[in-house]
Amino acid sequence: MPETVSVQGFFSGIELRSVADSFGTAPHIHDTYSIVVVTKGSKIIRAGRTAETASTGAVLLHEPFQVHETHSLSHNGYSFKHLGIAELTQVSRVHVSRVFKQHVGLAPHEYLLQLRVASAKTKLAEGMPIAEAAAFSGFADQSHLTRHFKRISGFEQ
Repeated sequence: MPETVSVQGFFSGIELRSVADSFGTAPHIHDTYSIVVVTKGSKIIRAGRTAETASTGAVLLHEPFQVHETHSLSHNGYSFKHLGIAELTQVSRVHVSRVFKQHVGLAPHEYLLQLRVASAKTKLAEGMPIAEAAAFSGFADQSHLTRHFKRISGFEQ
């Protein structure tokens, strides 16, 4: 049985939730942007027609109302920390996205892609094969990583 720890009011507009030893979830949604950091094990996340693998250290972003489910790839399950950017009274998700971009300089999804490419660069520098680095960093496959790596690193033709 997974152990879930929630902290409400941890920071204005953010909920911190930690889940240990989970083996998966049924299809579900979050009503806010949520950032997930995998702290142990590996899991596969299915959202719509896509599936991606996430291992320890991976950072994932779920958009509001994006239906997704998870399944453990580790025999001991997986653990993660979940940060949900809570909707404040009368604040739309478009506004949350706009404020995120004003403060960070990138839209939430672009920020996530930047984190994933940085993770893949680190793994490639450590000698990990490109397909494994792509999966480890949360990309669907090697071509998905290559497309974003080229765009972000400035290697466009």
